[in-house]
Amino acid sequence: MAKKLNITLVTLLLSLSLATISAGAIVVKNVEHDGLSKSILSKKLHGVDGIVTNDLSDLQKLKPKWSQFWGGDHMERESKIYVDKKQGYVYVSGNTRSFNNFVQPFLLKYGLDGNLEWYSIVYDKEAFVYGLYAEGGNIYLTGLVVKSKADTDVFLAKYNANGEKIWFDTWGGDYCDIGFDVICYKNTVYVCGRTSSYGKGYSDVLLLKYKDNGGSCKLVWYKTWGCGEDDEVNALTSDGSSLYLCGTSEYPSKGASHDGMLLKFDLSTNKFSLLYSWDGGDYDKFMDVIFYKNHVFAVGWAQNFKHAYEIILVSYNLESSKPEWNINWGECQSNIAYGIGCYEDYLFIAGEVSESKGFRMERAAVILKISIGGDIEWSKIWGKKYFAGAEDIALFDGSFYVTGAGFPLFKKYVDIFVFKCDKDGGKSAGYTNFLENMILHLREILFRPFKMSVFEESKVKVTPVIKITPSMGAI
Repeated sequence: MAKKLNITLVTLLLSLSLATISAGAIVVKNVEHDGLSKSILSKKLHGVDGIVTNDLSDLQKLKPKWSQFWGGDHMERESKIYVDKKQGYVYVSGNTRSFNNFVQPFLLKYGLDGNLEWYSIVYDKEAFVYGLYAEGGNIYLTGLVVKSKADTDVFLAKYNANGEKIWFDTWGGDYCDIGFDVICYKNTVYVCGRTSSYGKGYSDVLLLKYKDNGGSCKLVWYKTWGCGEDDEVNALTSDGSSLYLCGTSEYPSKGASHDGMLLKFDLSTNKFSLLYSWDGGDYDKFMDVIFYKNHVFAVGWAQNFKHAYEIILVSYNLESSKPEWNINWGECQSNIAYGIGCYEDYLFIAGEVSESKGFRMERAAVILKISIGGDIEWSKIWGKKYFAGAEDIALFDGSFYVTGAGFPLFKKYVDIFVFKCDKDGGKSAGYTNFLENMILHLREILFRPFKMSVFEESKVKVTPVIKITPSMGAI
C-alpha cells in the first residue's frame, strides 16, 4: 500500500521513546468519562482549571530494602521486570548500547536479595525488547529486530532459568511490525503489538498466537484490529477465557488525536471487541493492564494543556460490562505511568514525575498505592538525585520490585536500576543538606544540564558492565 511506504525507522523509534516532557505547569482538568462515579485529582487542585505546581522535595520518599544499577559505557533503557513466583527470581529486560555501536536487547536475572545471577545479550544484531514474562523457569521476551530503515519484524524468544536461549523466532511483513508484550498460558504464548505490514490502517493492533513445544515454537495464527488510522496495543493480560489489551488509537476525524483504549479478545470466537475508550486530550495512552477479581485495570497517561501529562487509571467491571471509576492523578508538572501490579486488594502504579527548574528539569520515579476501590493510599518517589524514572513494577510476597532508568552518580549515561521495597514503601528516606548540596554541585559541574539532589539513606550498588562477549556469562 502506498501510504505505508513513508514509514521509517526514525518515526518508529520516536514513537517508542520515553515521552519528552515539556516545561510549564500542568493544568488538571476533570474530564467526564461516560458518567464514571469517581475522579480523584491532585491534592493541590484549586478549581477545575487550577494550576498544579509542586516541588519534588515536598513528596514522600521511598525507602528501598536494596537497589542496584546495571549498565556500561553507553545508554541502557526501556526496562521491564517480572518475578517468577514459582522459583523466586526477578528478571529484568531492556536495551543496551554498551556492547556495540547499535542497540541490543538484554536479559538479567536477580535473586530476591538483589544479587545478580547472570545476564545475557538476546540478539547479536540490532534489536529492541519491550515485553517480558516469566513463570516456572521459562522466560519469554518480545520486541523487534531491525531489517532495514523501513522494515522491522516482531521477535519472540524463550530462555530457561540458567540463561540459555531455547528458541528464537521472528514474524513480519515488508514494513514495521513490533511486539510490545507477551504472556504464556498453558503452553500457548500470545504476543501483542502493532503492524504496518497487515491490516487496514497506517498501523493496526497485532496479536500473535504461538504454541510452545518445549524446544521449539510454532505460529498458530495472527490477528489484526483497527478502528482508526494508527492503532497499537502495549500490554495484555488474561482471565483464562479472554485476553484484555490496552493501548491507543488515532482518530483523523478528531484532528489526529490519540485516545487510550481497552480491548477484549474472546479466545473462543477469536474476535476483538472495544470495551472502553478514554477521550480526554490530544494524546492519551494506556501503557499497562492487569486482571484481578473480575475487573480489568488499565493505567497510562493523558495529555493536558501546555503539553503536560497526568496519570490515568480506569477500573472496568467485567460482570456489568461497564467502567466503575477512573482516577486522574497529578502532583507535579508532568506525571506519567508505565506499569501496574496488584497485591492484597491494592494496585501499585509505577511511573515518573518531573518539574522544570529554570533551564533544568528534576525527575524521580514515583509509586502510587491505590485500593481496588479507587482510594489513593499514598504516593512516594525515589531517585531524584539520579534523574530516575520508573518503567515497570512487579509484586511478590509482600514486596514490590521496580525497574527503570536513571543516571548513577558521576556517570554520563543512563543505566537500568532495580530496587525492592516492602508493600508500604518503607520508611521515609532521610538526607542531609550538606551531602545533598555536595552531590548537587559536583553533578552540576560534571554533567550539565541535569540537576540531581536528595541524598537517600539507601545503599546503591553499581554493577559495571565490562566490554566482554556475551558468551562469557555473568558479570
